[in-house]
Amino acid sequence: MIAFARSRVSRIAYFATTYDQARNIAWTYLKEQTKPLWAKPPNESRLELSLYTQDNGVSEISLRGFENIETVRGQQFDFLVIDEVASMSNWKYNWEAILEPTLAFRKGIALFVSTPKGFNHFYDMYNEGQKDNSLWKSWRFTSYDNPYLDSKRVDEARNKNSEEYFAQEYMADFRSATGKAHKAWDRNIHVIEPFDIPRDISTAGGLISVPLIIRLRLDGQPKNTETIRLLYRQDLQG
Repeated sequence: MIAFARSRVSRIAYFATTYDQARNIAWTYLKEQTKPLWAKPPNESRLELSLYTQDNGVSEISLRGFENIETVRGQQFDFLVIDEVASMSNWKYNWEAILEPTLAFRKGIALFVSTPKGFNHFYDMYNEGQKDNSLWKSWRFTSYDNPYLDSKRVDEARNKNSEEYFAQEYMADFRSATGKAHKAWDRNIHVIEPFDIPRDISTAGGLISVPLIIRLRLDGQPKNTETIRLLYRQDLQG
């Protein structure tokens, strides 16, 4: 954000999941790193910084909370940084209807940062960036790639945490989601493409028992995938 603000006159917004988190995560650090560049004193109540660019123009950086996403409607930005995207609810609507339009007029860009949280919207976004797509690019880094984190600390976490928690939180692994009821569940093995049930399938007493894959959703977000047995009456199928 600082490098972008220095490069040209721009409006930049950083979003954490809540306003308090934005303050706790980034505010003090940003002030410490940019003090020689201040065009005026920071606005402590609004979490806003005005910084001189390399050409003596002025850029603005503001910190926001995703819980108040509606407040950015109608605003315009050159650069958005969205932190912990995987934990943000109702993401698809809030991105398409509110955030993405703020970049349109200024031809802005966005950076999405997050720890994986199962196979939700962030997983879809990551996969989009792995395609031959000029609009989306994605990268995956583990805690071992962090030059500021001692690798011994990561090794300690590997030894004391569950395998699935370590894979998600330290290895940025989408394959392992914490809190699974069935730890042997493997998305690549146990999920299949939809198919039509054969009309000549064997029955017992007019009832057919078939496996059905369903996705359970809460607040619009995929939460779990389970296999159940579905019984239905053949004579109701027409």
